[in-house]
Amino acid sequence: MKFRTLFTLRVRHEYYPDAICPDFRIEAASSTQSALQNHRCILKPLPDGIRVATAMDERDQPQISFAAGTSLVFQLHLLNPDLPLFTDLTGVGVENAPCFTNQGRAATNGVVSLGVKQRKAKVTERFVLREGTKVTSFQLAGRPVDGCEGSDFVLDGVNGPVSLKTYDSLQRTITVERSGPQSPERSFTATYPVNPLRPRNTFAEVELVLDDALVAPAAIPAEFRIELKARSAVWRYYLCTNRTLGPGKAFSIGSSEPAFGPVQPELNDPLVKTLEAQNPESKVWCFDSVQARPCRQVALKDIQLKVGADTLLAPLPNPSFRSLCQINKEVAFFEVIKDAVAGVASRKP
Repeated sequence: MKFRTLFTLRVRHEYYPDAICPDFRIEAASSTQSALQNHRCILKPLPDGIRVATAMDERDQPQISFAAGTSLVFQLHLLNPDLPLFTDLTGVGVENAPCFTNQGRAATNGVVSLGVKQRKAKVTERFVLREGTKVTSFQLAGRPVDGCEGSDFVLDGVNGPVSLKTYDSLQRTITVERSGPQSPERSFTATYPVNPLRPRNTFAEVELVLDDALVAPAAIPAEFRIELKARSAVWRYYLCTNRTLGPGKAFSIGSSEPAFGPVQPELNDPLVKTLEAQNPESKVWCFDSVQARPCRQVALKDIQLKVGADTLLAPLPNPSFRSLCQINKEVAFFEVIKDAVAGVASRKP
């Protein structure tokens, strides 16, 4: 049986030098698994995602085509627990149930960069107004979304009209009033928005809506990308050295943009105190990048420790995303450089 690629779904991350992100396993949701099987499609793993291929007939057409508007849902399972440490999750991590989607996204050179939306959910509860009561308050079992207002509730009286008087977001209570002829007992339902639950062990979901151009393989298959940004922060280098500088000489960090500049460390910087205590013959110097830099897996070859115009150490290692300090109450990445000149007593940390 002949198969042709319908589309690929890949995760790209600027932390990695080749942008290939191996930190997720992508699986089809149960309903999508059934849809793929029913349309004679197969799902194949890629190093950074998946490939979906469909069976073709003798006319080189899909044996069973998807209908335009079909939604396919996939789940991203996180394999690397460190990913949040080096990833900018702005717009993703703040969501309770993030969902990457191609809706409203145009292709650029055959690639569709997916956007993020918040999945929506609602719950419905049933209540009973007892005989002889006209206005009653009820405690909600669920937790409405933040910012929920009375207008977001939909009440449906089973045996007579019921209206909402007030909603107390702090107490999570609604006060309702019956109208019309009195009845011995009146039941009603209340429907309101809630935060959807993220599927178990799922980092995020992906929803791909197939339009007319996606229901059959194209000469160049469609490629969907989830593009993740690396976490950015100021980079700080601590230089611990017993080297004596000659007249007119100064330490510096050479780099392409953004540049580094010498700074006076904070008075109570615990790392400076530790380095000075463990290296009494050495002095600690600090150099900060003039602006935030994204963390990178591979060292940048242009960062150098210099004395005047001479290069002392190169290339310097990138600060690890696990090495964090605070600069003016902001989180920064740091790296310690140790430079000990022979013949001068010093002890390394």
